[in-house]
Amino acid sequence: MGMKNIFWNANQERLRAGWRIVIQLILMTVFLAIFQAVKNLAIRYLMNPEPELAGIEVANFLTQVGSNLVIVAAVFISVKFLDRRRISSLGLNINKKWWADLGFGLFVGGSVIGLIFAFEWAFGWLQVTGTFSVPEGGILFLPGIFMPLFGYAAVGLAEEIWIRGYVMTNLSEGIRNIHRNPAWSLTVASILQALLFGLLHAGNRHASIRSTVNISLAALTFALGYLLTGQLAIPIGFHIAWNFFQGNVFGFPVSGTGSQVAQIFSIQQSGPTLWTGGDFGPEAGLLGTIGLMISCAAFILWNKFRYQQMEKDPRISEFPSP
Repeated sequence: MGMKNIFWNANQERLRAGWRIVIQLILMTVFLAIFQAVKNLAIRYLMNPEPELAGIEVANFLTQVGSNLVIVAAVFISVKFLDRRRISSLGLNINKKWWADLGFGLFVGGSVIGLIFAFEWAFGWLQVTGTFSVPEGGILFLPGIFMPLFGYAAVGLAEEIWIRGYVMTNLSEGIRNIHRNPAWSLTVASILQALLFGLLHAGNRHASIRSTVNISLAALTFALGYLLTGQLAIPIGFHIAWNFFQGNVFGFPVSGTGSQVAQIFSIQQSGPTLWTGGDFGPEAGLLGTIGLMISCAAFILWNKFRYQQMEKDPRISEFPSP
């Protein structure tokens, strides 16, 4: 009975949170491996041996969208069969308020990156070298700008549903089963998911200790939107807009990724790397840190005036009825 108790929560009649997270990760890894194998076969038999740049861009877009949809599918299957709960309990209780929060997240993400761009331009740390540009031999501008928009939408949706929705929620549930204080469990879960998110980006090109710390701070920013509202709308919107405006609107590198399919502004940076983040992008610089702090303040003010409360939503760490 004692050994079974390590794996099984008899009161909830399901595996304990830590094992659910591990099994979900294994399931997701298997799904992604299958997707990668199918993708490689498709490339081998459908693409030319020497594909043009436009074909590579479309293939990369389909890979980005497909792999992130696989992540979402793995999460949803785990929620249904491992967690024995509704998908809506992961912060996806979609209604008019949810859509309004999503719009606010989009607004904050785009606006903060715009402020960073304006600051660097005002201080002479960047020069605009072109507008409405595409790589030579690449896809036309309109499809070239919409592809990354949909691609980043898939990334924002998948990463928020997985890291904040699934991992953070299960961590907070597991910690609450040990330590009954919901505020404590949510705080510890937020820190743990932030460390995980930072480590997942530590292998990116041009990554550094500073970029890893800032990515972890970004994860805390995403988590704050979830904690205050109990919904993933704000972090999903913020995540999508932050990436899209960073790379395809204002021409910055995105988490170490350089050349974009199409850009409204093409830029050349020359400012201090400590502030700009250099080749990794604003997420590795102090301007990115300040931008994340401004975003947190915006989330708090939005929550205060819209919902008239400032506390973490304890329902995140509770086991709802399946």
